[in-house]
Amino acid sequence: MDMAELEKLVEERKKQSERREIGHKVRVIARQLGSGFDDGGRIDSESEYTYLDKDFRIHNEYRSCEEGFGGDSSVAYKDRIVYKHDYHSLKVYIPGNWERGLNSLYRDAIAKREEKVKLDNQRDLDIERLKVREQRARFGL
Repeated sequence: MDMAELEKLVEERKKQSERREIGHKVRVIARQLGSGFDDGGRIDSESEYTYLDKDFRIHNEYRSCEEGFGGDSSVAYKDRIVYKHDYHSLKVYIPGNWERGLNSLYRDAIAKREEKVKLDNQRDLDIERLKVREQRARFGL
C-alpha cells in the first residue's frame, strides 16, 4: 500500500466517524454523565468534563478566546485510545465493539438531559406560580 492509498483509507475512516457522530456523542456523554466544570460560555471561557466507568474514560474540553475556539475529545476503552479529536482534526478513530457501549451511554445521556429539561421547565412553572401567589397576596387578590 502506498501513501496515496493510505491517505484515501484514512479519509474514509474520518467520514465514517462523522457519519456515526462519534464526536457529538462523546461531548454529550461527557457533559451529561461525567463530572467537570463550565465557566459560563463567555469569551476566554472553558469547559471540561470527564466520564469514567470500568471500561470507558470519555473526556471533552472546550476553549474559547478572542483568537478562536476549539475542543479536544477522547475515548479510551479498556485503557486503549480508540478515538481522539484534537481541536479541529481527527487524530485517532479505531472502530470496534466499544461503539455499542458508547451508543448505550449516549442513550442514557440523552435521557438524563431530557429529564433535566423537564425538571427545569417544572421549576420555572413553580417559580411563576409563586410570583403570582405573592403578587396576589400583596394586593389582597
